[in-house]
Amino acid sequence: MNPLDILRTQGLGLLAAIREAGDSDLLRATFSASQLVRYRRAAEMLHRAPLARQRLAQASLERILVITKHARGLRHGDRYALLAELALLDGSIDDIDLKARDIVRARNAGNGPNLGRRAVRGGKTTDTNGNRTFTVTGPERDIKRLLSTLDARARSLRAQDTALTYEQAMYDALMTSTGPAPYSLMPQVIIPLPDWLRLRSHDGDETIFAATDGTTVTGAELVSGLMADDHVAVLYEPLVGPVNAYRAQRHANSKQRLIIEGRDLMCQWPGCTTPATECQMHHVTAWKHGGNTNLDGLVALCRKHNGRNDDSPDRPPRNGRIDIGDDGSVYWSRGDTVRRNNHPLLDKSGRAVAKRVPQ
Repeated sequence: MNPLDILRTQGLGLLAAIREAGDSDLLRATFSASQLVRYRRAAEMLHRAPLARQRLAQASLERILVITKHARGLRHGDRYALLAELALLDGSIDDIDLKARDIVRARNAGNGPNLGRRAVRGGKTTDTNGNRTFTVTGPERDIKRLLSTLDARARSLRAQDTALTYEQAMYDALMTSTGPAPYSLMPQVIIPLPDWLRLRSHDGDETIFAATDGTTVTGAELVSGLMADDHVAVLYEPLVGPVNAYRAQRHANSKQRLIIEGRDLMCQWPGCTTPATECQMHHVTAWKHGGNTNLDGLVALCRKHNGRNDDSPDRPPRNGRIDIGDDGSVYWSRGDTVRRNNHPLLDKSGRAVAKRVPQ
């Protein structure tokens, strides 16, 4: 069979295979994480819609993805019946996309705009040029009004500078109308402790270190003169983790958050790029199961992955769980599958720096 024929007619079989494969290494080596999210959503929906499956038996993958996407957008009524209806649409993929959108929009029209979907989604991934993208979703009239205002300003900017593209002028118009919000960056400087210096004790809010020459030194003395007033120095011991933080109640205190943000840098769930400053402090051993709010048992996880984590290791695995290895590394596991967040930036995290210090 011609490869194009496979793509054109075997979409249903591919989605069924993806659903059955779970979270295999083969899938992750073949598809991106965002692709797998789309495919699994479509596969689960079709699994519950036998009539739609029958009508899409020889449909392409892209056609299936388009109609399942629009069927999920139905706010009231039977989505699976609508899916079977949309499965009868013909034409090109673009034609089906437009027809399905119009059908679902007409079904939703009597309910007014879905204000629950209004959102500004901030970009978390930086491209090779150092740029990020964010999206805005809202009622069509609000978005149209905003774009019309920016369009007028963009045209004025282009009249002043003919080298500007329309898209560049629209960005500049947005920045000049709202301006970037005040943003204060507080650097953390990670200082790996040398082999001759070891943590001795905590004294109030200070940490006491013992040197091999028999003397002691405080954390404040150790960094005095090295850091400017607008920096925060976080001290690490190899394999042990950050020091100078204490047990709190259920939620991490501000000092623990500060240290963990430098130690983890971002959500530790494989593939996630949410910065640690936007994460929750996850108990590796759940609080309800006796976990302590200590640094060696807390890991930065975004709200989504903290909620998905399988807190009970005794129950059958569903989404997988975050754990910490004997060497201090964080990993995700589900059954026999083990993965880590391998984002390149994590090589500069406090956790990684501490592991590189010679023993």
